[in-house]
Amino acid sequence: MLMAEKDVNMIQYMLALILFHLDTIMGSISSTELKHLGCWILEQDNIPAISSLEHNIGSDHLSDNYWERPDPVMACAKAASSLGYNVFAVSNRGYRQGGECFASCSAAKDFANYGERNAACSRTGTGGWKSMNVYSLDATIYLGCIKNKMTGYVIPDLEATHNALFGQPHRRKHSVEKCGAIARSRGYNVFGVTKGGRCLGSGDAYKLFTEHSNTAGPGKDCLYEKGSEHSISVHLTTGILEFPSKSSRRGRGRKQRLT
Repeated sequence: MLMAEKDVNMIQYMLALILFHLDTIMGSISSTELKHLGCWILEQDNIPAISSLEHNIGSDHLSDNYWERPDPVMACAKAASSLGYNVFAVSNRGYRQGGECFASCSAAKDFANYGERNAACSRTGTGGWKSMNVYSLDATIYLGCIKNKMTGYVIPDLEATHNALFGQPHRRKHSVEKCGAIARSRGYNVFGVTKGGRCLGSGDAYKLFTEHSNTAGPGKDCLYEKGSEHSISVHLTTGILEFPSKSSRRGRGRKQRLT
């Protein structure tokens, strides 16, 4: 008896999760990449878009002064990960080095509250005066490419439902990373990107993906995993990246790579 196509897709889904967690255990470089969400305005009227984690008693990764940290991005990433936060930000507040750490359970929803500020962040990725570099700790797996409907979208459209999802999607920087972080903040494990950057997502996105997986287009239709005019690149979020403990031999002294 032939296995139903939806059962085959479910097996592929589970294998993807298993392979991801094996990669994490083995310490592969792809499982420890941070995803850059851009440079954004840090605060208005002294109220930050994301709460500061400095002096947070729940984390032991931020015990030193933030302006003296040799690697403030990774220090903040580890602190956010240890607290279960999937989005964090770093701002040096105008200092030449270091960077204050910001993160919260609502950071994915709030990071774009005050608008984008691309020219104001330093090249070191540590923000600037009243600006912050925002990062995602979401681990994602590319599931595949499916054809879109002639009108509307196979997976519901998320455009204009978040401050980071306005403007022309095909010109949006870090469009896949932003879509993933926003989708996950709404409890969506699967999301799609189409037309070079348009963000799609819903609670039943994986079901919709499996229902249309037999309409998969050629790889060139989903170039750079951002879909095309008539196709959707579908991605799976698998959880928050975790970092080896100080006592772990694996990963000791590894330099993290930012994307």
